[in-house]
Amino acid sequence: MSYTAISTLLMLVVVVSSIWMYWDASSKKIGKVEGVEGIKKGLGNTSALVWAISCMLLWIIVLPLYLSKRKGLIQTAQDHPVEETSRVAKTVLLVFIGLGVVGTAIPRPAKLPKCTAPETSKLIAQIVDARIKDPNKKFKALQDIKQTSYDKKAQARLCTAQFVPVAGAKIPVRFQLTWQDRDAGQFSVVVAPVAAQPTAQPAPSKSP
Repeated sequence: MSYTAISTLLMLVVVVSSIWMYWDASSKKIGKVEGVEGIKKGLGNTSALVWAISCMLLWIIVLPLYLSKRKGLIQTAQDHPVEETSRVAKTVLLVFIGLGVVGTAIPRPAKLPKCTAPETSKLIAQIVDARIKDPNKKFKALQDIKQTSYDKKAQARLCTAQFVPVAGAKIPVRFQLTWQDRDAGQFSVVVAPVAAQPTAQPAPSKSP
C-alpha cells in the first residue's frame, strides 16, 4: 500500500471516529456543566462538539482520553444532562472540517520537472561532465531549451536545447525526462545529440 493510501486511510479513521464521538457524547447528553460544585473546568467538562473537533486536531490524545473518561462522563450526564441542539447541522459541519483535514493531509503527487527547470540543467551537467574528459567540452550552459512533446499518461517530456561547452561551438541536443521513483521524487534524464538516439543511462535526482 502506498504512502498516499495509508495517509488517506488514517485521516478517514480520524474523521469517522471524531464524528462518532460527537454522536456518542450528544446522544448520552454529555456536555459542558457549569455552576455545579465538584465538577471541574477543562477538556473533561466540555460540549460534544468541542470533544469532536479536539479529536480531529489531536486524535492520538483526545480519543484515548474520551474513552477513558466516557463512563464518568455518562454518569455526570445522568445527573446533569446537556441537550445538544442542531445535531444534524453540527454533524455536517464536522464532515466539512474533516474533508478539509483529509485534503490538506494527503500528499500531492510530485510534478515532473520542466525542461527549463534548474534541476534539469544541473542533472544534465552532472551526466555530461561525468562522461567527458576534455575540460573544454564540459558543460557550461543550456540555451534555447524547448519542450517538443509531453506524454501525461507516461509522465515523459521530450526536449531540445543547445549544449554550450566551456569552449567550442554549440551542440544541438535532445533529452527526455521521466520518473525513476515518483513517490521518492526521483526523476531521470537521458541525453543525446540530435543526430543520435537517446541511449544514455538515466541518472536519478531528487525533485523538490
